[in-house]
Amino acid sequence: MTAEPTPSSKAARRKNVPPIRTGTANRLPWVTATGPASVRRDKAIYYLTQAFDHAEHRQFDKPVMALAKVVCNLRHYFRQDQESTVRLIQKHYNPKSDYQWSEEGIRLTWDRVAPFTPFLGFVDVDAQSKRRVADLEDDVIDLIAFTRSGGQASTKELFATFKAWHPDLEVDPRVFGKAVKAATGINTKSSNSERYYEGFHLPSPEELMDTAHTPGALQSEAVEVTAPIRERGAA
Repeated sequence: MTAEPTPSSKAARRKNVPPIRTGTANRLPWVTATGPASVRRDKAIYYLTQAFDHAEHRQFDKPVMALAKVVCNLRHYFRQDQESTVRLIQKHYNPKSDYQWSEEGIRLTWDRVAPFTPFLGFVDVDAQSKRRVADLEDDVIDLIAFTRSGGQASTKELFATFKAWHPDLEVDPRVFGKAVKAATGINTKSSNSERYYEGFHLPSPEELMDTAHTPGALQSEAVEVTAPIRERGAA
């Protein structure tokens, strides 16, 4: 992208804001900032005064687009209402901006970013964790389909089986556990310092003799567990 020409020394008052492009980011898991309203407002102020790099955005973004990105973060990530967004932009963003954005322009921007994803929302560490869980969804569903109904499955044995199926895949056990919970809706239980899932189990050698039950071949009881998950994933 070409850099924005140096504006005149006189600050302009802007109202018109182009829409932000939709893209892959809007389909990725994203989160909002944590904490009560006062904490989220403090985080928003820190973002505007310390984290946002005006010089970088002058080089790569037009002023209207830079404002739209900031307002999108304020509205969706920091969960600021329109009134708060106007005050924050005018008090903390305008002084470092080459443009003095009017109240009308900020309100219009706040309205126009309604359908878009805040950048901070999907680079947040919690969002990255959700994304790693989502990346495992299909492979975990295949593993659950390989299990049999009833009994218990040790978390260690289940994870070891998954790793044996995918030796080249780097997977954190905690992320794997979240993916299993997302696929089955089942929380782990604990007994004698060992954690396990109740309601399904890895097949025994005898059960594996059943040719109707092989990896990737869903049998009736496995379908009952995984079918609702596949429906949610298709939404």
